Amino acid sequence: MDTYKAANELLRSLVDLFDARNGMGTWSLSIYDTAWVSLVSRSNLDGSSVHWVFPECFQFIYNAQLEDGSWRSPGCKNLDDAIINTLACLLSLKRHQRHASAPAELAFRAQKAVDFLTGVIKEWEVVSVERIAFEMIMPRLLELLEDEGIHFDIPDRDLFYKIYDRKLKKVNLEGMYKPDAVRTGALHSLEAFVGKCDFDRLAHHKRNGNFFASPASTAAYLMSVSVWDEEAEDYLRHVIQQFKSYGYGAVSCAWPTTVMEFAWSVCNIMESGFEREKLDQTSLKRIGDILASYLSAENGIVGFALTTLLHIGTPFPLDDMLDAFELPTHFQCYQHERNPSVTVNCNVLMALLHHSDPGKYSKQIMKTTEFVLKEYWNTKVLVQDKWHISPWYPALVTTRAMTTLLHLYGQGCFKDAPENIIRAKIPAVLFKILSCILRTQNEDGSWGDNGNPEETADCVLSLARLASLPCATPFNIQIKSAITSGRRYLEPWVSKELDATSLIWIEKVLYSIERICRSYVIAALHAPVPMYPPTTLPSSDCYSSLFSVDEDLLTKYR
Repeated sequence: MDTYKAANELLRSLVDLFDARNGMGTWSLSIYDTAWVSLVSRSNLDGSSVHWVFPECFQFIYNAQLEDGSWRSPGCKNLDDAIINTLACLLSLKRHQRHASAPAELAFRAQKAVDFLTGVIKEWEVVSVERIAFEMIMPRLLELLEDEGIHFDIPDRDLFYKIYDRKLKKVNLEGMYKPDAVRTGALHSLEAFVGKCDFDRLAHHKRNGNFFASPASTAAYLMSVSVWDEEAEDYLRHVIQQFKSYGYGAVSCAWPTTVMEFAWSVCNIMESGFEREKLDQTSLKRIGDILASYLSAENGIVGFALTTLLHIGTPFPLDDMLDAFELPTHFQCYQHERNPSVTVNCNVLMALLHHSDPGKYSKQIMKTTEFVLKEYWNTKVLVQDKWHISPWYPALVTTRAMTTLLHLYGQGCFKDAPENIIRAKIPAVLFKILSCILRTQNEDGSWGDNGNPEETADCVLSLARLASLPCATPFNIQIKSAITSGRRYLEPWVSKELDATSLIWIEKVLYSIERICRSYVIAALHAPVPMYPPTTLPSSDCYSSLFSVDEDLLTKYR
């Protein structure tokens, strides 16, 4: 298979999709966001009546209700998402039901939704749900439904609302109202503040008609301002057009997603052994220019784009990122986050390690390394991250970061690094990941419950790097066999339509990204095995005791 041809076709397709005014995006649809957009209404000039601005969005959710009364994205069996989607859609049904022109069937459909939620919410572990701004969005959604006369007894309600109150106190609304206020992550989830803030004083945070690229957040703003905002309406109409292939009226949970899709896709290709000179130079330059423009506009704090520009050969300063996100023990993804992220810290680590002088950031590199290792050390199996429901993505970015660090150490960098980190902790964590991958492969060569191509690619890419470890030598046959069967499973996916039905990324609801998924598949089919010659990594004898047993001691224990 010509992986260079596939990689260049992907790069060109990304550039072709990009629109200089609006950006680009290939995320899957979001029923949750579609429900919020369906709630936007506008009064006539004389105030005599209102009309729904996006009836196509309501028609979409009306048609998408399932027989059990719930709403689920295609291919998604996750109960948390079913509850979140159904609560948002139920609110839309109840609001539409108020109007005289509403069809009589709305009451029946709303009751089916209530019956579904009543049955499943009793067992819902609400305080453990990990979704963007969930601890703020969900209490407000429940309050809005109570205004419609619907009440649900969720487990641990008091504890959940304590978390909500604590988070609300951290959000400085008065500070956000100031014209020179820094844009915060709260702008991505303004639906949590419907009826609780002055949306007229937030308009200066709008960019190209949207708030942090969120249709739901933009819809909440548009349904709350006192003066109609044509630009926000145009943004939502444009998003509807972008996602009409899913059904007219559908939207995604974020759009545009230019930086993420450009950065992730290019990094996946460049991290898997492709030679930059053999890739489409016109596309790489265009992508580099676009990412650099976004970084300049956002004062250098669009994290993953920094690593991409290092790969492309047009580095951007890292110091603004450090100033914005560095904490005493790790890097945060956004202000006031509930739980830190292993994958975010691994991606920061990769940006620092790929710098032309990584020793300049040795303090941050060691701190971040220790944070990631501690997370794996304190987990029985593998780390589950806040941005991904699959353990294989955190395993991949951890493997990338740690093998890169070991390789640089073997080349003479970080000589002051603690010996136990280099020769004990990193090998132990990587060996843990290796053993988990080898024993969980499906018979057809895939990984994941449904043979997900992205999860399979994550595991193949991890194995290609883990094969570099001196301690992996005894398992070379098993590793190469697993990679071979994994690649055999992945080959058809290069040309198959990736219809974004395997939702494994976490936002307000689960989603998938067609172009990024394809980049993982192409990278996994190309990556050299091993990624680094084992002789370039520091050797470790920390596993010798695992493979040799003292017979006298064994007899004694027996």
